[in-house]
Amino acid sequence: MNMKRCSCIIILALVVSITLSSCNSDDAKSDVSSIAKSSFAKSDPTVASSEHSQISGTEVLSDEYQEDSSVVSSQEMSNVGSSAASSAPLEEPYPFLQTYPQDGGYILDGSRLLKWTESKYAEKYMITIAEDSSFSNIVGQFESSVNQYEIKVPLAVNRKYYWRVKAVNTSGTANSFNDSMAFVFLPDLKKMLDDYMMTNASEPRKKPISEGELYSPVNTTTWDYWFAENNNQYHTFHLERQNDKPSDYIAVGHAVSDDLLKWDYYGTVIQAESGRWDDLRIATGSTVKNDEIWYTYYTGHSTADPGFGLSISKDLFNWMKVGNEAIIPASRRFSVKWKNMEYDVGVSADPYVFPEKINGWHYMFANASVLNIGKGFPGCILLLRSRDLLNWESVKIVAHTGEFLRMETPQVWTRNGIWYLYFGGVRLRSSVDPSLIDPKIVFNNGEQEIVSNYIFTSSDIDGDYSEQNWSNISLPDGKPFYICKFMNDTAGNDVMLTTYWGVWKLSKPYGITYENDGTVVIR
Repeated sequence: MNMKRCSCIIILALVVSITLSSCNSDDAKSDVSSIAKSSFAKSDPTVASSEHSQISGTEVLSDEYQEDSSVVSSQEMSNVGSSAASSAPLEEPYPFLQTYPQDGGYILDGSRLLKWTESKYAEKYMITIAEDSSFSNIVGQFESSVNQYEIKVPLAVNRKYYWRVKAVNTSGTANSFNDSMAFVFLPDLKKMLDDYMMTNASEPRKKPISEGELYSPVNTTTWDYWFAENNNQYHTFHLERQNDKPSDYIAVGHAVSDDLLKWDYYGTVIQAESGRWDDLRIATGSTVKNDEIWYTYYTGHSTADPGFGLSISKDLFNWMKVGNEAIIPASRRFSVKWKNMEYDVGVSADPYVFPEKINGWHYMFANASVLNIGKGFPGCILLLRSRDLLNWESVKIVAHTGEFLRMETPQVWTRNGIWYLYFGGVRLRSSVDPSLIDPKIVFNNGEQEIVSNYIFTSSDIDGDYSEQNWSNISLPDGKPFYICKFMNDTAGNDVMLTTYWGVWKLSKPYGITYENDGTVVIR
């Protein structure tokens, strides 16, 4: 074989090899991309679980919100592969993000993982944990070859720690440490709750209620009810103010019923505490069960940083607060989308947690405010999610019209393929009609506000929820009311309970039916 022909064959072989290598690389990228972008199969959303007192469904979110923050993109995987194969001089590792827990989040004993995204050109990562944000008191310095690290050193319960990470390549070149993030260490919640119950639990005792058909504790004003069902009984939690105490003394009361008609009152279960972050007053929340623990998320008002607090229970009567700070502080800012626009949003009040997990995620709907709104009013409903009911991340805005100052006490449920979002809408009276006469007018910082009840709809749990021509709901008997909750009665029928405005007592159940077009009818 002559030399020229041999050279041609070698060149041809090289071309084929490079082409095959390129195809394989493209196929790998395509596979990873298809996994990341594939749609999840959706189960029938018209089926509601009878295990929950709140109306619930089994819709699955689109994959846009299902990707775990620890998953590396196909581009990053390609970059890591190409860097290993390259003979070029190694570059400084690329920037990356610390992802879990989020800043100010929680780490539980038994799951002490710190996580971050991969860095291009990184061979290893250096992790530092300290007791202070200036990193003067170092707990330890550690090394990991992957983008996570399990903490093995002893940590103090309810103590805040700070952590930061930097990436190092094979030649020892490192980028700068990332900005530090904080976390709070907690023991296993079940063990912590068991210990609490051993020393602090008390037997439930009924307290007096006023005579009459409607539930009302003696010498107490109540409003903003929410519900949970356990062992064929309904538990209601509500805001309450004892009439002989200052007007700003607001706590959470608890009552139990077999039929949603006759209630036994068991007193205050969650209240403000001097020396804690929630030292002023407590406001509206929601209650859900996960495994053997009941979780109540509530609004905590504070002289420091208000936000959403968490209290847990095994029996719905004895409650233990979790942590020394808000689970979601009001000062935390979420960058989220609405109508393809990016906004900064902060939570205001009224955390509502959907009672069922969806593909391993818990979902929270919150009364929130758009902070960088251009025109209109800031009230919106923010959707968040969590895998452990402690560390919450934002998903998106699911409802925002620019009409409301606040969109209060949301609740979500599904029927016949339609998702429903209830909320109490608060508007400035002057922005609606100065001559409007409405019995539900409140004064807030000198402004007159009008409150009304709305139900918006969507084809998916994650919105967008939009107004219908029937959305501003009213009672068939014409009574003024504000803040509703929808659930199943003992016969499995859909019903609604509310607070009568001005009377400040819990209503009897109103029947709920649905027209073919999705209209909610209150009977």
